[in-house]
Amino acid sequence: MPFGRQRIRQEGILVRAQLANIPDVTGQFNSVRATAGRQHLFTDGACMLQDVKGLTLAGWGVISASTGDVVSCAPLHGVWQTGPRAELCAVISAVRWAIATRVAVNLWTDCKHVVLGVQRLLDSPWDPLPIDNQDLWSQSAQLLQQLESGFLQIVHIPSHLDPARCESPFEEWVASMKVCYGSRPLLPALGFAKGDRALAMRYL
Repeated sequence: MPFGRQRIRQEGILVRAQLANIPDVTGQFNSVRATAGRQHLFTDGACMLQDVKGLTLAGWGVISASTGDVVSCAPLHGVWQTGPRAELCAVISAVRWAIATRVAVNLWTDCKHVVLGVQRLLDSPWDPLPIDNQDLWSQSAQLLQQLESGFLQIVHIPSHLDPARCESPFEEWVASMKVCYGSRPLLPALGFAKGDRALAMRYL
């Protein structure tokens, strides 16, 4: 084997070993503070260098729009570093937070397949789990079973909004900035797009 390829292989083994040693901290929180009523948690996952085999790195985070606190965040644990796994770990952390604090939660995420998967687990917990990332889906199913009916609601929030569908310069600014105002999520209040406005307002 040429020296260059051997070195790349050795470095790849070291990287995988380091990734395998990253702890799962989805149950550790920077904040457990809550306001009155249902809490609004926003989750996200991200992945860099997806096109570079062996160097892909992912991370996830949960932010409370009700308090403005960073609830939890971390590098993705495990050798499999993908965006979908990061998105799912963020949701798992949010569900763990709801269980630990015993607070009703509206969960907002831009990952539609995670929204559909979680909603399916809430509606039909006996259905077969998705094949991809089945370990995380199994963990999600076990956690969701610990919540009372209606305790958690999950909503899809588009992450890349079309300014052409906004109704004012202010909404266009919101669409580009993706900010929160005060203790209430601004994007849902203004409407992600005209078709989603009623749904967004219903959850606030």
